[in-house]
Amino acid sequence: MLQEQRTIDLLRAVSYAAQASDPRKRVIAAISEIMRLVNASVGTAAKTLVDPATGDIRFLEMAVCGETDEVRQQGYLDYLAGSHTDDPVFAALGSRIAKLEPTAEIGMVTRHEAVADDAWYQSDHYRTVRLPLGLDSCVYAALRDRSDNVWIGCGLHRRTNEPPFTEAEVNL
Repeated sequence: MLQEQRTIDLLRAVSYAAQASDPRKRVIAAISEIMRLVNASVGTAAKTLVDPATGDIRFLEMAVCGETDEVRQQGYLDYLAGSHTDDPVFAALGSRIAKLEPTAEIGMVTRHEAVADDAWYQSDHYRTVRLPLGLDSCVYAALRDRSDNVWIGCGLHRRTNEPPFTEAEVNL
């Protein structure tokens, strides 16, 4: 329960930042702080629409921080703007959100929960998206916004040569 409340608090900070007078700057500051807490290399924030019947996720707005290479940052934004049905972690998060009670506030999944190592490293998604971007381990969390199907999401990512997120880091 404490872990869930902490995650809700962090995501609310991102949500409130998005509603500020300079939302992009504040969202990036909020995500940067979360990244610092868990030693993530790349962080994303997104406002998403989740189809309650299928769990499909469509991005409405997004920001990437921690990525200093412009080519990689654009590659990541292009990926987020396009179809990401091949990402088994997004699929797991969307599926979890679709199954939540209408009063539930949060959905969360780690890459290690969503897909085993062998399947991950052999997946088209890993080879065509993550590997070129230099990303591997990830944690996705989403907080229900004012609308039932709109969620504020946060993605935390580590580089391919970095260790996966620990349980303690995920619990932050």
